[in-house]
Amino acid sequence: MVKARKMKTATESKPARESFAADMRVAIMLAGEANPTPLRTALDAPTLCLPLAWDCTLLDCWQEACAQIGVQELRIVVQDEGDVRPIEYALQMCDHSKVRVASTQIIVEPDSIRDSTGTVGRLTEDLGPEEFFLVINAHCLPPVSMSPILSATGNAVLGVIGVDHKNDPSGIVAFRRSSFDSEQHEGILAVTEPNLEVMSGHDDKFVIVVLDKKTRRLIDRASYLDAVQGHQKHAKGELPEYCRDTSVFISDTAAIEGACVIEPGVVIEDDAIIYDSVVMAGATICCGAVVTRSVIGRHALIERDGKILRMIEPSDRDLRGGQSRGGHRGQDGWRKSA
Repeated sequence: MVKARKMKTATESKPARESFAADMRVAIMLAGEANPTPLRTALDAPTLCLPLAWDCTLLDCWQEACAQIGVQELRIVVQDEGDVRPIEYALQMCDHSKVRVASTQIIVEPDSIRDSTGTVGRLTEDLGPEEFFLVINAHCLPPVSMSPILSATGNAVLGVIGVDHKNDPSGIVAFRRSSFDSEQHEGILAVTEPNLEVMSGHDDKFVIVVLDKKTRRLIDRASYLDAVQGHQKHAKGELPEYCRDTSVFISDTAAIEGACVIEPGVVIEDDAIIYDSVVMAGATICCGAVVTRSVIGRHALIERDGKILRMIEPSDRDLRGGQSRGGHRGQDGWRKSA
């Protein structure tokens, strides 16, 4: 059994936050999902709660990214009550030695998908007209740094839009609160969509800054695994050495290669091979099984000599049950009942 070895936390190597042109006290995180993706359905978890490393979820990454630029309040907007408990649990379970935002709220807004501008406007009414705040797409991986978006705020600017090198929006926009007080800016959150014509509108009072090489959105199995790889490469500068806690059993003859996440309570038996995959809490990978570019849901069982290639093995037993009842293959490589 491999003993636990805790990964060095980001706070030990990162400098104190810089000062910027504008204080960014509040961040609004839009986390609603109007049409749950196959990834969300199969894993039965909000995207924010997905692990990117053994001790780090997507929510942890956003907490650190926001805290580094001085955000004091993170207001997470979800569409229904069902997402509140798992996000609260993720907040409770995070490593509190890491950099964190001082205050985090989870707010249920059923209309947050249909009327995102109205939702954000209502949730920032307590801010001063000249105060800037962030609007974040919760389903994106944070960029290496958000400091350029703050540095671009100025007296004549109503908002700053983050993009990548291909001008694909990064899911991060800084708004001056007064921009929500004018009818001419109705539907202003359309600028967060990948539409350059819309982004360059509004009397040229919105500027665009490059934040990262590539925007990573977690929308399916492939993009999730790419985000895991991107996060781990940035965190360590190379493919990570896998850190496991004492609740994990990994046979000495098992092989784990590439960008992988092994969560607590996982059992990986003799001669199993895991490559570029996520194995979630309580899952078992039996002897000789091969898991490649796949996501194994909580408490799933991969049978002896099983071959899982570019698939999601669902957390939900009913979805897994479809495999033995002649179910058909659903989107993204997982099976569901016919």
